[in-house]
Amino acid sequence: MLKHKQKGTEPRKIGDGYYLYKISSIWDKNLKRSRKITGDYLGTITKEGIIPPKHKRVLESYKQITVKEYGITSYMRSLSKDIEENLKKHYPYDHKEIFMMSVFRLVEQSPLKRFDFYYHNSYLSESVPDARMSTKFLGPFLRDIGSRRENMTEFMKEFVVGSEFAAIDLTEIFTFSKGVNAAMLGHNHKNAFVPQINMVLIFCLDKMQPGFFRMVPGSIRDISPLTGTINELGLKNTVIIGDKGFDSEDNVCALSDSELQYILPLKRNSSLIDYGVIKEGDRKEFDGVFQFEKRHIWHYSKTNGDEQIITFLDEKLKAEETTTLVSVVNNLKTKKKTDEIAKKINNFELKLYEEDYKLGVITVRTNCDKSAEEVYGLLKSRMDIEKVFDIFKNILESDRNYMRDDKQLDGFLFVSFIALLMYYRVYAKLIEKKLLNQYSVLDVIEYLKRAHIMKIGKKFQFAEVPKKSRTLLKKLGVNFPDKPIP
Repeated sequence: MLKHKQKGTEPRKIGDGYYLYKISSIWDKNLKRSRKITGDYLGTITKEGIIPPKHKRVLESYKQITVKEYGITSYMRSLSKDIEENLKKHYPYDHKEIFMMSVFRLVEQSPLKRFDFYYHNSYLSESVPDARMSTKFLGPFLRDIGSRRENMTEFMKEFVVGSEFAAIDLTEIFTFSKGVNAAMLGHNHKNAFVPQINMVLIFCLDKMQPGFFRMVPGSIRDISPLTGTINELGLKNTVIIGDKGFDSEDNVCALSDSELQYILPLKRNSSLIDYGVIKEGDRKEFDGVFQFEKRHIWHYSKTNGDEQIITFLDEKLKAEETTTLVSVVNNLKTKKKTDEIAKKINNFELKLYEEDYKLGVITVRTNCDKSAEEVYGLLKSRMDIEKVFDIFKNILESDRNYMRDDKQLDGFLFVSFIALLMYYRVYAKLIEKKLLNQYSVLDVIEYLKRAHIMKIGKKFQFAEVPKKSRTLLKKLGVNFPDKPIP
């Protein structure tokens, strides 16, 4: 016990135990001598040493508490076990980094430079330790991944499953990086002549997931990349879903000669569209109406050789477009009058008053043997895929310093492809649980981000989960374990 006695302390025996106290002395004028003052209790003396008081141990433990995100990254990992296993199979030494990058590309939608921060503030840094996520590492790493196209292809082929596929010439990706040779001058859907890259995406319709992608030089606007990809994968029962810029007689003839199915949207000024039915305003002249995502879609068709020209009228879309036009015209009228402003007002008023029958109209040409409702569903699926990929495409500008050549860009697109796979895992779960009318995929991400875990010393404990997040977790059928799973 005496070995624990230090200057300014005093051990004491109280009952069966020994305790250490801080002591000091003061001069007592009345007693004319020093008097001992007992100070703070310093702890219990044991054979192993001094055990600090409980309140000090609690305060010390608070200094060791860290809070990490748990909900969304753990949920994404639970939905993506096959993705993780296939990455281990095809990238045995790099699977951790590819998986982490894909998760953070989806859930954070941020540039590469923040990935290391997100990783260390997520429970993934505990369950998947030692992933290399520094900015200095990730740039060269993307180039290395992009240079191994064969590994990429073999990985993606694992997900080309099902019996019905869509081939999509995905939205243009613009880049002014001088080292990206695939970025060639080409006309985009706005007829701008800019350096761009196109993408071919194969989507598995019955499995509701992306299956394969290929980067295409921006100057190519014919069907060769699509047909080449379809033939390479040996796909049957594939429908090509283009955008408005893809429609041309040359492309249609080439598709027909290749005996491929297609759905191609038409521009509203196309001579193939018959607006007569809409102008008459008699709903009895339409072929029918169906409901799609709480919208009533009227439709009618006409034959054009071996194909059908199907016109859809979405009255809710028409109301939205009318509101937008009125707002634009009114805003322009508040500006200083110039010839250019007057011309814009005339153009918008023409659409609003004389060509209002074109508002809310979507028309396609197709040779598919499908109902109007099925064709519309396939067309909307393309639009949905494009909207999701736009999220990743918009991040590309922030990461332009890491996109210095084709291989780095291909690596970036591969990570974004896996993030798209993960997105559709959540989307499929919302459909399965019949929650799509209440929540979007981005809602799930934001709500589950709020589920955190506390690391107290070496032990983990779940933090209180907000009510809205708990409600969603319950609807998804997700129950956090008593202890976090590695």
